[in-house]
This record gives sequence, C-alpha cells and structure tokens, in this order.
Amino acid sequence: MKEKIKSARIAYKKCNRALRIMKISTLLFFLCLFSLTAKNLYPQQTELSLDIKNMTIKEAISEIEKTSDYVFLITDEAQLELNKKTTFRANKESIHAILETLLRNTALGYIVVERQVSVYKKALSKGIEIPVAAEEEILQQKKEIRGKVTDESGEAIIGANIIEKGTARGTVTDIDGRFLLNVDDNAILHISYIGYISQEVSTANITSVDIILREDTKGLEDLVVVGYGTMEKRALTNSVSNISSEDFIAGTASPLMAIQGKIPGLSIVSTNGPDPNSGVSLQIRGVNSINGDQTPLVVIDGVPGADIELVAKEDIESISVLKDASAAAIYGTRATGGVVLITTKRPARGQAVINFSTELQIEKLEKSPDVLSADEFRKNGRTEVYGQNVYDYGSSTDWYKAVTKSAPFSQRYAISGSGGTETYGMSASGYLRKAEGIAINNDREEIGGRMNAYFKLFDNRLEISPTLNYTNVNLKSVDNSIFQMAASLNPTYPIYDANSESGYYMILNQPYFNNPVAEVNLKDNSYRSTLMLANVSLRFNLTKDWFLSGMGAYKHVQAKSSNYISKLHRISLENHYDGSASHSYAESMDKTLELSSTYNHKFGAHNLDVVAGYSFQEFNGDSFSANNLDFLVDGLKEWDLGSGTYLTDGKAGMSSHKDATTRLIAFLGRVNYSYRDRYLATLNMRYEGSSKFYNDRWGTFPGISAGWRLSSEEFMNRYKNFLDDLKIRVSYGVTGNQGFDASVAYRMYNPDSWTYYNNQWIRVYGLKQNQNRDLKWETKKEFDIGLDFSFFDHRFSGRLDYYNRKIKDAIYSGIQVPSPPAVFPTSTVNIGTIKNSGFEFELSGIPIQTNDWTYRTSIVGNVLGKSRLEEMATDTHLELYAIPHGGGSAVRIFGGQEIGQFYLFRFAGVREEDGTPMIYDNDGNMVPYSSRTDAIRVQTGRALPPLQLSWNNSINYRNWDFSAYFRSSIGNDIYNVTDMLQGINSKITTGQNVLRSAYERNAPITNTEELMLLDYWLEDGSFFKLDNITLGYSLPKGKIKYLNSVRCYLSMHNVFTLTKYSGLDPEVNINGLAPGFEDFGAYPRTRTFIFGIQVGL
Repeated sequence: MKEKIKSARIAYKKCNRALRIMKISTLLFFLCLFSLTAKNLYPQQTELSLDIKNMTIKEAISEIEKTSDYVFLITDEAQLELNKKTTFRANKESIHAILETLLRNTALGYIVVERQVSVYKKALSKGIEIPVAAEEEILQQKKEIRGKVTDESGEAIIGANIIEKGTARGTVTDIDGRFLLNVDDNAILHISYIGYISQEVSTANITSVDIILREDTKGLEDLVVVGYGTMEKRALTNSVSNISSEDFIAGTASPLMAIQGKIPGLSIVSTNGPDPNSGVSLQIRGVNSINGDQTPLVVIDGVPGADIELVAKEDIESISVLKDASAAAIYGTRATGGVVLITTKRPARGQAVINFSTELQIEKLEKSPDVLSADEFRKNGRTEVYGQNVYDYGSSTDWYKAVTKSAPFSQRYAISGSGGTETYGMSASGYLRKAEGIAINNDREEIGGRMNAYFKLFDNRLEISPTLNYTNVNLKSVDNSIFQMAASLNPTYPIYDANSESGYYMILNQPYFNNPVAEVNLKDNSYRSTLMLANVSLRFNLTKDWFLSGMGAYKHVQAKSSNYISKLHRISLENHYDGSASHSYAESMDKTLELSSTYNHKFGAHNLDVVAGYSFQEFNGDSFSANNLDFLVDGLKEWDLGSGTYLTDGKAGMSSHKDATTRLIAFLGRVNYSYRDRYLATLNMRYEGSSKFYNDRWGTFPGISAGWRLSSEEFMNRYKNFLDDLKIRVSYGVTGNQGFDASVAYRMYNPDSWTYYNNQWIRVYGLKQNQNRDLKWETKKEFDIGLDFSFFDHRFSGRLDYYNRKIKDAIYSGIQVPSPPAVFPTSTVNIGTIKNSGFEFELSGIPIQTNDWTYRTSIVGNVLGKSRLEEMATDTHLELYAIPHGGGSAVRIFGGQEIGQFYLFRFAGVREEDGTPMIYDNDGNMVPYSSRTDAIRVQTGRALPPLQLSWNNSINYRNWDFSAYFRSSIGNDIYNVTDMLQGINSKITTGQNVLRSAYERNAPITNTEELMLLDYWLEDGSFFKLDNITLGYSLPKGKIKYLNSVRCYLSMHNVFTLTKYSGLDPEVNINGLAPGFEDFGAYPRTRTFIFGIQVGL
C-alpha cells in the first residue's frame, strides 16, 4: 500500500527537491532538449501495441494512457480536433510512431517530454515547408523570453512544458525551473505540468516572466487508499470517501475532529465537548450493534486497531473511510462499524526539508445556564421557607464563573524533517501540546514523535520501511458534576471561609449540594499514558507486476492514574478520615503480523489487480490498583500510600486483573478487474477466526461490487463536450462483529463471596457469569448503490449513495434467563436484528479559477432513514438513559421499534387552580402526572437528525487564502434535561437555584414533588452553525532568507450558531442507542481564537 502511495506522489507531484540531486546525465538531457524541435523530443520509451477501431482521437489518447505510463496535456485550441474518427493498429511501436499515425490528417502537433505528451494546434497549414535558411531568418526576427516556473511554495518545477500557443515551438524548464524560448511578438505561452493547473501568459511588452503553478487537486486525489492497497479513484466500485490533510479544520488537535462533518455518513462527536481530555465517538451510517463494538476500525499505515492518539495531524497524508460492507469486508470481524484508514507521510526524496508549525489559542465561554443571580434569587423568595429566611447565606456568587476560567490559553508546536535519495530516506517529527480547559484544574500536556525510513536493496527489489510512533500524555481531569452543581447551587453561598482550615466554605452532609470550587481544588485526579507503536514493512518485487509484502507491528499502551482526596475535603470530613489515596495501572500489548502477495497486470484493454494475504493479531492486557485512607500528613498526598491506617486495620483495597488473551487469524483476498476502464468489478473475501467464540469460531465475510462507466460508451459521445465522467456503482457485502467481553463464551471464575470454615472466613471462587458456548458472529449485510459524476473539465463533481443494511444476530448482554439452571439471572446471547437505510451525497465545484482567483466550494449531506430494532421477544426491551434522582429511564426500546425515540408521557397542560401538571392517558383523558402508569407512556420524537449538511468554502487570491466552514442539523429533537431538572419552581427545587424559565415559560408548573418524563421537554434541535473561519497569508518566496515558505493565519472556531433550542448547545450526542440528550452538567461550549504559523526551511 505504501509503495503505491509513493508511486502516485512521484507521478503527480514530482517531488522537486528530490530531482535537484538527480544524476548529471539527467541535467544534460534537459539541456539538450532546449535546442531540439518537436520531432527530436522523443525519449526512449516502451513499445506499445494498440488496436484502434473507429474511435475518436480523444478516445484513442485515452487508450494510450490506459495501456502505458504516458499522460496527455491538450491545449484548448486542440480540443476541437479530437472528435475526428480514426482506425489503425500498432504492434510494438514507439510512442512517436503512434502519434504520427494518430495525428496524420489533423492540424495537431505534439511534444513528448519523459512521460508527458503535450498536444497543440499548429499554426502553419499542412504541407508547407520552410527552408533552413528561411527558418534561421525567422528565428532572428523573434524575441527572447526568459522565465522561471515555481509552485505555490516557491519550489522550482523541473520539466514544465512551455509552448508558444499555435506553434510547434516549445521547451521545458531546467533543474532550477528556468527556461529560454524565442517567440513572436505578442505571443501567448502555454505552461503546463503534470499535477498542476495549466496557465497561459502573454509576452507582450515583456522579455522575462515568473510563473506560479497551482496544484490540481483532482490529479493529486486520483489514488485512494483502500484495504490492503490503493486504487485509482475512478476505478472505485465501493462507497469510499477520501480527504487530504489540506482539508483539515484549523485549530483542532485531533485528526478526527479535524474532519468533522466533511465525510457523509461519518458521525464524529466529542465525548465531552471542548474538554482538552475529551475522547472522540465515531459512528458510520447509524447504529450497527446493541452491545457489540459500534465504532469503526481505525487502521494506521496498515496496522489495524492502532490508536489515533499515536499520530499528529501534521504527519497525516490522507484519511479514507470505507463505509459500505463490500469495501470493509476485507477487514472481516471488526468492520461492522466501517473502517477508517489513515495514511501518514513518507520521507521526501532530495535534500533535507524541515517544516515547523505552531498554533496558539485562547477560549471564551460561549454560553452558560440562564440561572437566577443572587439578587433575583432573593427577590423571588427562594431563600424563604414559610416566611423564614432560611436559605440566605449572605453572599452573591456566580458559581458558573467560579468553576470556569476566563480565557484559558493553549499552545501547540510541531516540527518535522525529511530527506533522502532514491535508495534510502528518513523522516522524523515531533510535537508538543499544552492545553488548558475552560474548567478549573483541567489541563493536558502531550508530547509525541514519529520516525519513519525506507531502504531499497538489491537493485530496488527489496524495500524495508520501519516506523516508530510514541506519545506521552499527562492530564488533569475534572468531574462534569461541578457544572451541574454550579448551575443548581444557591448563589448566596460564599466560595471562601476565612475560619475554615481549608479556606473554603464547606457544605457538608447535603446529598445534592457541595462547594464545587472546593470539590476540585482539594482533590487531585492525575492521569498519565504512554503509547508506542513500532512496525516494520517489507516489500519484495518479484517482477514488475508482482510483489510480496509483510508487516509486523507491536503496540504497547500504559496508563497510570493517581488520585488523592485531602483530609480537608468534604468527603474526608463527612466520613471522618484524614484523606484517601489510590493508584491504578493498566497496560495492553497488541501484536500484528500481515503477509500479502499482490499482482497487478495490464494486458490490452484488461486490467487485473489481485491481492491475497494472511493476518494474525493477538491482544493482551493486565491491570493493578491499590487504595488506602486516613493518613498522618496531607502534604505527601498519594505518594505515601502505605502509611494510611486503613492498611493496618485490614480495610485498604488492592486488586489485580489479567485480560483473557484474544487472537484473530484470517485469510483474505481481493480481485479488481476492469475492461477498458469501462466495466469494473471487485471481489473481497476474508475468512477469519476469533478465539472469543467457543463453538463457531470461524466466519466468512464476502464483498462484491461492480461499476459501469457510462461516459465511456459511444452513445454518450454527444455529451462529451461537458461530461467528464459518469459511473454507476453497486455493491453488497457482509462484515462481522466480535466486540464483546472475551470471557462470555467460556466458563470463567472469580472471587465472589466469603464462607466461614474452621473458625475463619475464607474467600471462595464462583462463576463470573453465565457461559454461552453457542454465541456466534453478529453479522451485517449491506447493499449500496452509487453514482459518481464529473462535468465541465472536472470543475463540478459529486457522488451519490443509497444504502440499506441489516445487522443480524445482534449481541445483547441483558437477556433474562431461568435461574436455575442458570447461575445468574441474565446472559449474553444473540438476539434481534437492526435495520437502517440512508442516502448520502457529496457535491464539489470550482466556480472561479483564474491566475489570481480560485473559489472552491463543496456540500456534504447525509439523509438518515429510520433505524429499527426487530426480531426481539415481546417481553424483552432495553432501558436506557436513566434520569437523575430516580426519575426513571427516558428511553425504552422494544422489538420492532425505531431507534432514537423517547419514551415519555404526553403533556396535557397545567391545572390552573393548583399548578398540577397533567398528562393524557390512552383514551385522551387528562390525569395528574402523579397518577401515571407505564401503560400510557408513548414513543415520541426523533433524536437522529433526518438531514445533516456541511458546506465548505475556500477562496485563494494570490498569496491570500480564506475559508468558511458551515454545518447544519435539521429535523431532530433534543430532550432538555437541564430544563426538566431546573426549570421548575416547585418543592423539588427548594433551596437551589433555577433557570429563569421557571418564572417565565414554565411558571404555571408549581405543584409537583418529582421529576417528570414529559414530551414537554422535547425541543427542536435543528441548527445552522458557522463552525470555522480562517484567513491566511503566505509570504512570497525570498522575502525571508533561508525560508522556503511562511504562512500565517487567524482562525475562529464555533463562530456562531442559529437555533431555536433553548439549552446550552444543540450539538448533542447522536451516536449509540440513546441519542438526543443534553446532559445536565455537560462540559460548556466555548469559542476558540487561533493564531498559527507554518514555516518551511
């Protein structure tokens, strides 16, 4: 896979730095080219065989490109000549002989430079010959134009074609990107190079010109990483989305959050808002399991199951997402949730290249709960009980402000360097991140590095590529309950108390109230993790079409947490001990071995790509923890664990655990076939065994797909003046899921009780859980049909996909079973089926593209159909999302029910005479909420958005760049938990603060003593958000000595949100089985301001 990516990079980007150190013969070759005419520009090439029958010249050129390595560049004037029909046969002839035959009866000329063929329209009529003397006289009458061609970073472009428009005169740039050409007065130069957008420049009144070519992203994106290899984007028959690092959202530390909303069907949600220690939740195309693993498999450089924290975003070349089961089937058991393939950058050939970047950012709290101030609290009588001023403690405290920082500052630095030759190269990178969260005592320090190399031996037959990734994270986390407490705590409580030993005002023995500032600052929660991934890839080229490859990887993750609660903390004071401390340690070790054989061969109009392989993975883990309480001194904190009195009293805790070893073994294969690049087919297969299963360990996971390129058919020729590509895709595949506890299918024991024997208590062992030997694979069967299209010279393109999938034998760990014979009342079994469907689309365009201006825009959309859980027993259901303080579960899923609904009572208004909330029964009668029964609850609302959209815009003007990124969610509902808990002025909120809505929208509700599961709390969660704007400027090369490139930019994240939702943030979790809740005490949303610098040396 890496070798194909390398080949694509050479073919399209040409890696100019590497070419600077090419052999002297190459330099002399280029110099010779400058003095030759078009007929003398033919290099030595492989002989070609063609059979062209009644094709247009354009179609014949396409056939040449398919059967060779040549790439054609055609001027605008020449396009009209390409529709002429031709018939000829070539048997092992050179490229120039073929072109002479192909263009014989046309007004077209050509220039061949290496693998690039430029076709242009000749100015002179056919048959007119100019004598040599006359030609020399004409040449003396022309003027001399000198120039230099560079890319946007200022790097010289070697071998760029310079053609005087309408003539056969031309040249190519030398090793420094310079050229010299004699042209007519007022001539137009046509400048082109593979992988870049061509330009035309007038020579009127000038004798020198500097030209900057911009990369043609269409060409650079032609190769897409798929499972165990790469494919040309136009050859794909599956639903695969690809995004490059250039499209990442600025200011995001996580590479996955950097592509949020940019890939249709991929839902990316931070597990705790903007908390710097937050994880990332991924879900592709909706819910795909009950208790099994729902997250997609992450593969980094061919290592399945790698941790995303091991890779810095600066090291990433591209991210591919395999969405349908046919594409993901080659990864078998862990691909039910889809596959995310991350490809990192390879060492650059040539002299050393060093890049440095930094991002400095500050955050501001965007919104806080709209609670009463201390004055409003008093004014509304919330300090009084029966006329007595019971709850006024004399202060005025903004608790939300007290637990948050005003402007936390974060910084991130990254540096990388690479270089090498054709036979060896090395790159190294490192980064440092120091991030402060908006919450007090909440921060993260992260340092990581990566080393990568390649070595080619035995005349380039053997390539060895070792890679080492390392990340170390130190963090301090806070419990989100401090935000819940800050929003509900009496604002007349003070924060500090000069008479308290701790200095804080302590609120003791209150089940729902405490001082959140003291709660955080008198407690230490520290966590440290070390991640290491080492892998070595080998490739042995047997022939030009056949190679063997192998990859071995070892991943080691260590995690250590230490916690200390001061003797002055509320918990210590309430439980009468002097502090508590704990240490815990866990590690996991994963081993991977991948072996494969790849054969890729073109024979005539046929192309065949075959991959066969073997995969082995082993997973191990263990953990240890210890805790003690009641210490003599507080200052040593958790680093004097043995001195606590609970150890000598026999009440300290200690535990250790070793995970059951899990192994996966698989045999895999893929066959890609295409005929004339018109009819395409792909077959994937993985036969895999998992040690987690007892009886049925092996499963077969096939995938088949086909494509038909309609644009290559003759009946589509009439549309070729505006249609570039039109392809229909259809696929079907099966994937598996074994993401459950490894001990479920086996008889496992653990210490479960004590028995009194022989005058002493003895610990005894018993079964850990009910064993299910018949547990089998959870399988997903998915059908996908798609359409790819491109118009107007690739200025407008897109992809459409419809999918329908069914997950069978869903694994569920809470089914009631008879006891006896079972030891425990519930077991893990295969039960139920999940069905869902949806529609996705990607549209992109380049409305403006000139020498100075470029405007690109793209829209990504996801239309999610209804997801249902079916084929469950009628007496079986899932209870999810328990409301605090015994309020019940807001989600109950039965068989045949839509996933993403809420199980609530229907609100019928308020009884005016006493403020009693009323609900409807099944007959439509109004009854008090206090007389409710489950029989009158209904499934209502829709938590999963029917439509999600993102809109990206980028504008380039000379050295300036600007981007604006919008996201939207339409048609979903949110259950406002905060409004339910704090939006009522009643007995249940006595003594605590409430939202202003308690005295406004919810004012009539006063007579209730319990939390109410009402559809009244459902709100429209639709939103339209400007997620990010970025303005950047790149300095022209040479402005600063020794620097090749400098770019500075300003960025703002979470700019504004338009929504009717009254809560803090409409962007709530929509993954999993219980989506659509804004949790009470959610980490507050922030607005981020970023300043960044990127420097290339």
